[in-house]
Amino acid sequence: YTFTDIKNFSPFSLLGLFNPDELETWAAYLLSCVNLFEVLFICSLAYQLAPLTGMSFSESLKITLLSSGSGLFLWISFVIFLVVSFTA
Repeated sequence: YTFTDIKNFSPFSLLGLFNPDELETWAAYLLSCVNLFEVLFICSLAYQLAPLTGMSFSESLKITLLSSGSGLFLWISFVIFLVVSFTA
């Protein structure tokens, strides 16, 4: 294995569906962040939030997606901004 193979290793992510060498750096980062672990984390949060608040799972999933999903979106946007700014 090469260093590039190790750097681009993102198990269970959307990056595995594409060749990372053919993608821009920002696109590779975006695809590596969307992975099975993030989906499981959000579903787990919603599952645990539902009995604590007395809401249904779908309502707690909506709240979890709005809170955790927006934070993840802001973080990915910030990192992509930095990558684009410093590689140009």
